[in-house]
Amino acid sequence: GLPDDVTLGGDLTIAEGNHIYFDSTDTYIKTNTDNPEDLFIAADEDIFLRPDDDLYIQAGSTTYATFDGTNQRLGLGTTTPGELLHLSMGIAFP
Repeated sequence: GLPDDVTLGGDLTIAEGNHIYFDSTDTYIKTNTDNPEDLFIAADEDIFLRPDDDLYIQAGSTTYATFDGTNQRLGLGTTTPGELLHLSMGIAFP
């Protein structure tokens, strides 16, 4: 049989369109076959992101949201939020 734990000393490549399943087919990480491919993360329940420091949401090289883990702040349109919620962009509320 296969061992319970696997340790790799290098890269792991999974061909496009394949999945990594966790316990059921409802909880997975997968890509599609688009060029360039998209990454999907799904869970039966919640998804937790637990970095040791900050968390950035980016498209290309542009950062749209910054979660400052040290100061527990959220910045939209800024990478250095100065308040609990720091908005630095043109905003329109209907």
